[in-house]
Amino acid sequence: MTDDNKVYASQFLQFAFMSTVAFKVLMLPKYLAIATGATSWLIMAVMSVIELGYLALLYFISLRGGVYSDALPTAFKKIASVAIIVCCSVKLCVFGGEFCSYVGTSVFDGVNWLYIALALVPCLAYVATRGLNSLGRACQILFWVIAFTVIFNVFFARLEGNAYNLLPFGSLTDAVTGVDKHIVWFADFTPLLLVCSSSAKRQRAMSIFTIILTAVFPTLITIFFLYSYGDGAVFVDNAISRLTDFHLLATIMGKADLFTVVSWLILAVVKLSLIFYALVTSISVLIGKHQVTPFVLSALIILAIVFAMRDVDRYYAFGTSPIRYAVGAIEYLLPVVTGIVVGRKHAKE
Repeated sequence: MTDDNKVYASQFLQFAFMSTVAFKVLMLPKYLAIATGATSWLIMAVMSVIELGYLALLYFISLRGGVYSDALPTAFKKIASVAIIVCCSVKLCVFGGEFCSYVGTSVFDGVNWLYIALALVPCLAYVATRGLNSLGRACQILFWVIAFTVIFNVFFARLEGNAYNLLPFGSLTDAVTGVDKHIVWFADFTPLLLVCSSSAKRQRAMSIFTIILTAVFPTLITIFFLYSYGDGAVFVDNAISRLTDFHLLATIMGKADLFTVVSWLILAVVKLSLIFYALVTSISVLIGKHQVTPFVLSALIILAIVFAMRDVDRYYAFGTSPIRYAVGAIEYLLPVVTGIVVGRKHAKE
């Protein structure tokens, strides 16, 4: 595995955008609609603002070499690596299962999970061997495919719904319960702790655009989802099932357009690749670097997805089990602790 994890500020922000958006715009809107009703879009908005604060913190850390910087104590890096392994293992299983479920039911008709996992996981292993610099260059190109899809859907979206579907708001207790139960789907920035980035002075316009898109996109998708389906949102498996339709047959079938599907697949692969890279790197911090690590990990993940996470109920039950508290604690506390350690270290220098 290469040590080249240095990226430009724009690439760091593109990683952040893709990490935030990928699995918040597929099945999470349905889960929140079941738990909190119309309040779900407001919950998504509040959580997006909170995560923007974490994005600023993670950018501060990335400018100083990331969580595995040579300047940080070895003991701290080993403790952080254990936390990252626990968090990323859970998320890779939950999101990997969600990816396979979507591809096997909405993109293709009844494709076996094994074939999807066999296509996906070796791709993740390859990315891990190439490092974040290569993934960052790919994101610079692929990001514009997603931007085109967003703009295209703004002009051609079928805005058929009812604004009253966005009200009324439920109780604060329901909102807190909804966030608590689905905490694994929030705070997706942990892999960015490993990134080392440059200053954004020469990329200010791109940085501002990406930050705005990161903040508003999941909320807009949730709003559109509730606006379109209302109480029926609880029966729609994914929120991007129909954003744009081009002819009557597609409207009747409720089929997602090609641009939307391809864009989401890009988001998902980048997201899962970042998680996989964080897993491989963190394991290497504990046991040393070995060429076979990504491939052994690939085999274990395929087994987990195929045999343990092979249907929606299983990965959802796993993601909402008590393990979510460990994931939530790591996601929200580790960046803060790392920021404090990094800040003190550089203050002394």
